[in-house]
Amino acid sequence: CEELAGRFPRNYNAWTHRLWISNRLDNSDQELHFLRRWLDTHVTDYSAAHYAVTRATGDAEALTALRELCFALKARYPHLAQDRKGALVYLERCLSHAYFTGTFREPASPPP
Repeated sequence: CEELAGRFPRNYNAWTHRLWISNRLDNSDQELHFLRRWLDTHVTDYSAAHYAVTRATGDAEALTALRELCFALKARYPHLAQDRKGALVYLERCLSHAYFTGTFREPASPPP
């Protein structure tokens, strides 16, 4: 999946397949580490952002880590944070929805 997503950026089918596989494995920590690395270097990958939120749903720790990553990426790439249709805005909206529905707690430290 990583190879296909790298070869064909924003590959929805590769991310959907990865979700199907990862839901059958117990690799939450490895996936979170991979996703943080991937989103940090592929900040405009909307399909990866969708996968990240879908994969982390129901896992308060993973959602909190993604929220902190979202704050860091917005600070690092302010021009992308202004794009109302971009992956960062999508990620932020999904994470905000999870926050307001009580799926996860506030980060331990305030965003930079």
